[in-house]
Amino acid sequence: MLRQIDNNRKNGVTIDKDFIQILENQQYLTSPHLIFFQKVFYKYFSNRRKIFQVDCYFFPEFMPKLTNQLPNDLIDLQKINKIKQQIEDRKTNQSNFVSNSIIQKNNQFTQYSNQQVQVTEKQKKNFLFEIINISQSKNVDQGIYKISQLENLLSRQTLNNDYYKGNSISNYDYAYFPINLGNYHWISVLVYFKEGIIIYQDSLNGYNADIIAGIEKIIKYKCTKNIDWKILKNTPRQIGSSDCGVFALYALFFLYTRGELIKSDSYSQTFISKVRQNFATLAIAELKHNLKDDNVINIVNQQ
Repeated sequence: MLRQIDNNRKNGVTIDKDFIQILENQQYLTSPHLIFFQKVFYKYFSNRRKIFQVDCYFFPEFMPKLTNQLPNDLIDLQKINKIKQQIEDRKTNQSNFVSNSIIQKNNQFTQYSNQQVQVTEKQKKNFLFEIINISQSKNVDQGIYKISQLENLLSRQTLNNDYYKGNSISNYDYAYFPINLGNYHWISVLVYFKEGIIIYQDSLNGYNADIIAGIEKIIKYKCTKNIDWKILKNTPRQIGSSDCGVFALYALFFLYTRGELIKSDSYSQTFISKVRQNFATLAIAELKHNLKDDNVINIVNQQ
């Protein structure tokens, strides 16, 4: 299948051999996979059911202390490790210099400290460790949830074309939130407005109460209805070590195409393993053909 594909951009994502290979080789799905298939499902099924959905970068900004997610192509580990080593070396040299100064002459250290206070911002920027320290201290007063930035985040990172600033998300039938936990595990949260149910979909059977609290804060902020929510978390389980992203995506597909509550026996690991391969087929088909919603269903659910 890899011979059939050249680098191409579709639905805001570059589809190349690496993108397809990750799907075919049982690897951990990346942010572009989540974004691409979310947009594909919205494109073909938004006329069936109205589902409010944000892209996978929303939660790293809204709940930065609980979530973290960077696409693999933005990470250069060699550069990061080199920078870290440079920082440590500079810190060590600075520490040794200060220690020696104290031993040799205390008043020299005092004079050095006073000089440091007078260093201009322009001079500070010459030191990489100063910049990193500044960036780490940003938004420390936001707490777990960035409520004050919620409206702007939703306006920027909502995938629905019909969502406008100030809208109530209860105007939709459902809501779908893909979430990356610690840059190692995908889950999704699905909201059924009419039923008053929130499903915490974690294929590893985990549960994080702070995530649900964050979802409830979003709903309270963006929903005109006062609902006593029932939380469900008994969803299908994975056996493979890298299929969490596929489980998270298929939950959205299931919701769009069937509109039912996801239960523990709604689909199996064996079926999801096949869906993973079908997603690769769908990505290539989306690049090469003008599909219809029934075509997408047949490709994804092919046994």
